[in-house]
Amino acid sequence: MKEWFETFLALLVVLVGAYWLWKKAKVPAGAAPFVALCSGMLILSIAGCAGLLVPVMWVLYAAGVVGAVFMVLSVRKDGKSFFDLPLCTFAIGAAALLVLFFVRNPQYWTWDEFSFWGTAQKLVKESGELYVTAEIGWNWVPTHRPALIMLGYFFGFFGAYAEWRIYAAYAVLMLAVVTAVMACIKGKAWQIQLPLAGLAAMTPALFTIYAPLKLHSEIYCSTLSDVPMGLIMGTALVLYFGVARQDTRKMWMPALALATLCLVKDTGFALALVALALMAVDMLVQWLLEKRKQRLWPKLVAVVLTAIACAAGFVMWVLYLQSVSVADTSNVGGVEQMGMVQMVLQGLKETLVPSARSEKFAQIMGQMLQVVCFQRATMLGSGMVTMLFVAALLVFAAVLSKDRANRWSCGVYAFLGCAGFVAYALFIGFTYVYVFRDEVSANLVGYERYLYPYYMGFFIGALVLLGHAVADDAKLRIGRLAISGLCAVCMLRMAQFIPPQLTVLEQNPTVQWQRTEITQCVQWATQDVPADSRIFFISQGDNGNSWFMNSYAFYPYVLDYSFGGGTLGLPGALPEDTLYYIPLTQQELIDYLEENNCDYVYVEQSDPLLQESYGSLFSDELKGDGVALYRLDPETKQLQLVKRKGIA
Repeated sequence: MKEWFETFLALLVVLVGAYWLWKKAKVPAGAAPFVALCSGMLILSIAGCAGLLVPVMWVLYAAGVVGAVFMVLSVRKDGKSFFDLPLCTFAIGAAALLVLFFVRNPQYWTWDEFSFWGTAQKLVKESGELYVTAEIGWNWVPTHRPALIMLGYFFGFFGAYAEWRIYAAYAVLMLAVVTAVMACIKGKAWQIQLPLAGLAAMTPALFTIYAPLKLHSEIYCSTLSDVPMGLIMGTALVLYFGVARQDTRKMWMPALALATLCLVKDTGFALALVALALMAVDMLVQWLLEKRKQRLWPKLVAVVLTAIACAAGFVMWVLYLQSVSVADTSNVGGVEQMGMVQMVLQGLKETLVPSARSEKFAQIMGQMLQVVCFQRATMLGSGMVTMLFVAALLVFAAVLSKDRANRWSCGVYAFLGCAGFVAYALFIGFTYVYVFRDEVSANLVGYERYLYPYYMGFFIGALVLLGHAVADDAKLRIGRLAISGLCAVCMLRMAQFIPPQLTVLEQNPTVQWQRTEITQCVQWATQDVPADSRIFFISQGDNGNSWFMNSYAFYPYVLDYSFGGGTLGLPGALPEDTLYYIPLTQQELIDYLEENNCDYVYVEQSDPLLQESYGSLFSDELKGDGVALYRLDPETKQLQLVKRKGIA
């Protein structure tokens, strides 16, 4: 229970921050937790770049304690106004989520979690610094942006590192998005808030799952960035349409969300620019609709300042990486080694000038058009069908709404949102042409993951406009029936695709057993190993998965890259084209261990090929079953058996 209370303390700090944002900055109560979380992610990202992560974290928690004292004294007067339906939904729901994740205790299990998102969380927790310069024994690519890592660090700051706490932090952010939608709807009638909250909560599944599940899904239990990016983009639009559209002075709220989005992942910057363009055009349209026109320059200043906030996050990260001698993320790298601006300009040139198109560009972009238009990508259908569905909702909202300004917002958002999708899909297509390797780009591997955030962001933004329209139509009740019916249909659709036991309610038992076994073996192996040791890894038949999981489990011990996992054998022992075959002579293996300062060799899985090829190098000739740890003798060049853990 100690871990749960330590995590609950982070939630209390979020609620305290939300209260003061509501009281002093006039943020809607239900949206205040989201604004507080974005503020925390931004502050900690900046602190991490400045090398002040731990001190600033203590300041945040200390401010939470002080704020809580004054909150107790103040809340007696205005507590009823603060604790409205959206805020209570967040507070109760977040506490329940912490209980759920604590009880279920889910563990990382996807490739990307071990190759970055989960590993980075552990690096920050163990070191108290950003993950960028960490030494973990392999070709670490630490250029992913830090906002979500800071979110997990905030919820796991006190006590021992635990993976469920990271999952819970992401879930709390998702819940904050849901309650922000509830809080920003005009009129705030519960009959409107609850169906739209249900739709917002189902958004991750509706727009990422396209076939009935047969295996466990990580949609609501993941540390990856795709879902949070879409939800943050959508909530920025919600804050604009629900708050800042009526009062330009509150444009700082969506600006804060967009700045956070830029620090989630590289493609977050592109999403933020699209969202900002949607806001800017809507501002202009709203100004043109005014009978007695007010000054335009405050709106222009708000847009410019928001753009500066987005650019500042992007530039800050680039400058930080340069300062620590890590690759500059303004260069997207890949097969063409282009800068981001150069990639976009070259892509536009090939798009607009047929004679300039390469064969690769024509093939990949043609394939991209085909899959977006006709290949199922969500529960609703293809990407094109999904976008048309959201546009149809906006048309319905425009017809239903009695507010002229809201009708125009629906129309502008529907048209430009679809145009923005075309632009964003082009941008993603350019990355497949100029960045990804041929074997990835030829089949558009994983393309849907890059488009999911846009579907989700566009839909979340549409929900608040739909809510405004339904609030206008309270007497006829057509809108209320429509959104309740839509929520019910989506729930039925989810029930067809997602059995409850394949979500966070249960975890894949095979994966859980494998992770537990690896953790126990690593703890056993490192009991008497010096902390500064470097360990070489052998697991015959591994395709890289086991190496990644062991690299994560060994940290803070450094597990050597060890060729990224694979099957070791003497040259000629297997056909050269055998997948994951690593041909090495005995001398080459010893030379590698010495050149890379490997003190120990950890054998997770042996086989007859390993014994025949290298048995003479090991003191026990690799005879015996189970996991074994060997120490390299620098004088005899022999690998001396330290311990062996037999198979249970």
